Amino acid sequence: MKRMFRTFKFRLLVSSLCVVLFSLGSVSFMLDRAFEQEARQNLNSSLAAQASLIESRVAPAAFRSGGEKYFPELARETGGRLGERVTFISASGRVLGDSEFQGGRPVGMEDHSGRPEVASALKGKPGSAVRRSATLDIDMLYFAWPVRAGGGVSGVVRLAVPLSGIHKHRAHIRRVILFSSVLSAIFAVFLGLWLIAMLSKPLADIIGASKRFAAGDFGHRLRPGGSGELDELARTFNSMAEDLSRKIGELAARKREIEAVFNNMSEGIILTDGAGVIKALNAAAEKLTGVPAAQAAGRLDDVVLVLWG
Repeated sequence: MKRMFRTFKFRLLVSSLCVVLFSLGSVSFMLDRAFEQEARQNLNSSLAAQASLIESRVAPAAFRSGGEKYFPELARETGGRLGERVTFISASGRVLGDSEFQGGRPVGMEDHSGRPEVASALKGKPGSAVRRSATLDIDMLYFAWPVRAGGGVSGVVRLAVPLSGIHKHRAHIRRVILFSSVLSAIFAVFLGLWLIAMLSKPLADIIGASKRFAAGDFGHRLRPGGSGELDELARTFNSMAEDLSRKIGELAARKREIEAVFNNMSEGIILTDGAGVIKALNAAAEKLTGVPAAQAAGRLDDVVLVLWG
């Protein structure tokens, strides 16, 4: 098992799979973030258009007069038509009308001037914020639009919509991405197996050839049939084997020449190493000593006794 994990095939397969999964994960993360941002921007644009239309229906003096009867009815009517929560807030932060309450009349609602989206609108700039609704227990997007009158902000129109639609759409996209990722991973596995099959045969041939070269079979040749680096490697192996075979042949011929000269010399020659052990002797030395070369190799005493005798 450990040997399999160390093989080139296994590492190539795992590497290709990791590259595909990492790429898909990165793309999925970026798509998920981009979709959420794009969806919120589109929702804010839609709410801004709706708030602008509601502003055109608000009487200029309604916020200054208090509008205790005017805004509850307007909130109930517009909220029912849009299917969204509509809230009217005075410049001081007091809630004047809210479609979530019966008849649009807010009861016991605290000052809203500190809400982020309302605070932005009171400064003359549309604002939005995402919070979890305490009553519905879902994430809501709150969008506040400043209502201008007399060169200043006289009040705020706030719309609130649940983000469940965005979440459902995002969950659907995530499922599609997950399904695509699984298919891509399967494709990556089969692609890796195909690449392994394509590379295994040339690599196995090269490994087998290197073993035969190491055993001294320099007549073996690889058949170039791969592509790129593997084909170049096969040609390099063949060239190396050819060079080694030629050089070994030259050395063998040189050895035979030296042996022929050594054996045909009329003078008796005995070759010894530094310790005086006989390594070789020619035919003339055999005649002088009376000891065959095969018996004299590796010995010294018998030959010396014959010579001295």
